[in-house]
Amino acid sequence: MRRARQPLLLLVLLATLLFTRTGCSGPSGQELIGAAIQGDAAAVQALLDAGADVNAKDNMEGRTALLWAASNGHADTVQVLLGAGANVEAQVKDNDEDKEGRTALILAAVGGHTTILRALIEAGADINAKTKNGVTALMAARVLGHTEVVVILRKAGAEE
Repeated sequence: MRRARQPLLLLVLLATLLFTRTGCSGPSGQELIGAAIQGDAAAVQALLDAGADVNAKDNMEGRTALLWAASNGHADTVQVLLGAGANVEAQVKDNDEDKEGRTALILAAVGGHTTILRALIEAGADINAKTKNGVTALMAARVLGHTEVVVILRKAGAEE
């Protein structure tokens, strides 16, 4: 009799921990972030439709799904997140001063992701946003040799 209750007890404990940790009974922001990291736009859409918080942050660097998708070059996922109202000005929170303050636009510029860069500009991202160290998307793109990104940013009015 005791053995039969153990799996049920374990299941109840796991469910309690999950819902207590996420603070809700719907999909967690961590599930959304995981799908965004993988570039699974369909899963991202399904999680958003089920009530996931589009601006939830991960537990490591404080990155949102948009920050991860922009960094990893997942243009379709970025479009889904922007359509759901993702905060285009969210910033990476990290102890590494070179990363802290990066926005999705800066991450897209660093990665040379021109389609994402254009989508973020169209969505109203600040083209002159700076990291904690004062680095802009234009500066990063120039240093990394992403000439097309530099051209796009300059046409959009990015300052030197």
